[in-house]
Amino acid sequence: MATACSTHAFRWQVPTYPLDTLKKRMQASDGTPRTMLSETKLLLRSGGLLRLYSGFGVKVAFVALNSAIFNSVYVQCRRMLHMHE
Repeated sequence: MATACSTHAFRWQVPTYPLDTLKKRMQASDGTPRTMLSETKLLLRSGGLLRLYSGFGVKVAFVALNSAIFNSVYVQCRRMLHMHE
């Protein structure tokens, strides 16, 4: 079950991670108003498609760990609750 949730979390991160990268870059900009399109072009020119996924491995590791911890706690709580029935 933990593997399935981790896999689902990974599949959810693949399409949404570039949007998060762009959002963070726009928030940290020097105050110049930028659009998502202009920020995407700037990012692609500076490092290509892989630049959109910079830091992706760390994010996936964190999401997988978070899912594993959540599922472990959930399963243990269910076991404890059923023991008292």
